Amino acid sequence: MTEREQYVEDLNNKLKQWNTRIDELKAKADAAEEKKKRKILKQVEVLQKKRQNLENEIQKLKNAGEAAWSDMKGGAQKAVSDLEKGIQKAFSRLKS
Repeated sequence: MTEREQYVEDLNNKLKQWNTRIDELKAKADAAEEKKKRKILKQVEVLQKKRQNLENEIQKLKNAGEAAWSDMKGGAQKAVSDLEKGIQKAFSRLKS
């Protein structure tokens, strides 16, 4: 397995974990009172957009030439960071 393939596989594994966390948020929204439910669903919507951005970055990495893919890792790392922070923020809001 090449370094790029391993990197993409790692990103996909993280994405699966975050999809599970987003599903947890949806379940919490279903169980919440209406006002809190709307807030949670707004957060879920934002997270889904960030997830889509990461999926796009992963696809770009897959399609990039050998020489270019390492230059493109920055975009993927930013998408990873944005999604990870968004999920952490959403769950921390639920606790308060």
